Amino acid sequence: MDIVLVFGREDPFLDNNRYLSRILWEKGLWHALHEWDDRAHSGYYWRRMAPHGAALPMSGLE
Repeated sequence: MDIVLVFGREDPFLDNNRYLSRILWEKGLWHALHEWDDRAHSGYYWRRMAPHGAALPMSGLE
């Protein structure tokens, strides 16, 4: 399973997502973390981010 976290730097859940990423690394769970330039916690930004998250290469991280 590939885990990709994509969120905005102005997102109200920014700290929660960074915390989740830290916990995943501490548990040894590989994942990709990408911070978007805008708020991103809305349908408009989700639609813009989704194609990028789906296309992120994860090979070699298992």
